[in-house]
Formats: sequence, C-alpha cells, structure tokens
Amino acid sequence: MGKPGRASGARDDIDTDVGHRVRSRRLECRLSQTELANKVGVSSQQILKYEKGASRISAGRLQHIAETLDVPITFFFGEAAHGRNTVRQNNPLVSRPHRGGLHAQLDVDAGFLTIREVYQELGVTLRALRFYEATGLIAPTRAGKRRLYRTNDVERLRTIVKLKTLGLSLREIRDVLQSPPANGPYGLTEKLCAKAFHRLSVQRVEAEAGLALLIEGGCRCGQR
Repeated sequence: MGKPGRASGARDDIDTDVGHRVRSRRLECRLSQTELANKVGVSSQQILKYEKGASRISAGRLQHIAETLDVPITFFFGEAAHGRNTVRQNNPLVSRPHRGGLHAQLDVDAGFLTIREVYQELGVTLRALRFYEATGLIAPTRAGKRRLYRTNDVERLRTIVKLKTLGLSLREIRDVLQSPPANGPYGLTEKLCAKAFHRLSVQRVEAEAGLALLIEGGCRCGQR
C-alpha cells in the first residue's frame, strides 16, 4: 500500500513543478493569466490552478500551452523524470523554505495569489495595492499579516488599472465597480465614456502642444 502513496506524491510534485514552469515562461512572455487562458481556450481561474499545481494539465493542453509560449513541451518537465529529490535540487523554479523570490510563498492555498505575485502579474506597485485596499476598491483575504487575492480580486484589479488608464477618478472607478455593467467599453455608461474620451482628447492636444514647444525651442530628445 506504500508504493501507490509514494507514486501519488511524486506525481503531485511533478504537477507543481510543471505549473511553476508554465508561470515562469508566461511571465517571460509578458502574458497575463487571462491572455494565456484566451489563447489556449480555458478560464483564467483554470490557468491559476495549473500554475499552482492544483489541477493537472492534460498532455494535449500542455502541448497547446507550449506552442503558445514558444517552447518545446519538454521545457515544462526538466529533470522531473528522475524523481522528486532531483527535481527540487536542479529546478530553480521550485520554491524552497526560507528563500525569497516569486515562489517562496507557494504554501498558500491553491486559488490564491500573494500580494507580491499580484504585483508580478499586473505590474501594480505594492503601495498602489495597499492604497486600493485602504480606499475600499479591493478587499483581499487576510491570513495573519499576509494578503491573499482570489481570481476575482485579480480581475477586479485588472479592471481598476484599465479605468485608471482611461483617466477615471477613484470615485468614478468605485461607481463603475459597484454598478451593473453598462453597455459601454469596460462597463462604462455612455455618459462616462464620453467624459473620459473628451478628457483624454484634451490631454492629447495639450501634450502635443507641449511637445511642439519643446521642438520649437530646439529640443532634439525624440531624435536620439
């Protein structure tokens, strides 16, 4: 009865190692979980489960992921065929206790991301994440001093980043998030969409006027 248990444990380790390699390569390719999910035909939550090792990736799906991330399928296995100890000694993507870095806190429950992983995923600074929490835009789960983000928290943050890029104020962003999605882009109402478009258009005109003044004054920065 002992052998099946060991084999199961080895398979679990391989699932985790493969998931870590998928995540590492995805970040190298500058793809979000949602973008990779759309390319391979699954939900972003499923990609999260794959990367955490909580869900095994089928051979066909892994081949599709390999093609999407432009690596051979063997990239995701490394030394896994030689057993658990060899994998953990030779694979730099596997988390080790008392070490820093992206995967040092992978003891959290599958389905969650740490604040640092969210920072890596979205490019949002840690200060901004804490600010969004303080203003009530997001409400991550707390485990002691750690903040843990579910998939819907990450998607909410992704929406906040887009709305900030559109120039919306925090109050406007809160109204969008708390209201049923409107028919405009990113859930905006027609009125708010028109307001954002006008605001950005004015900023573009002002920016172009400022650039023209710099060029007129002899600035050649854009020609380097």
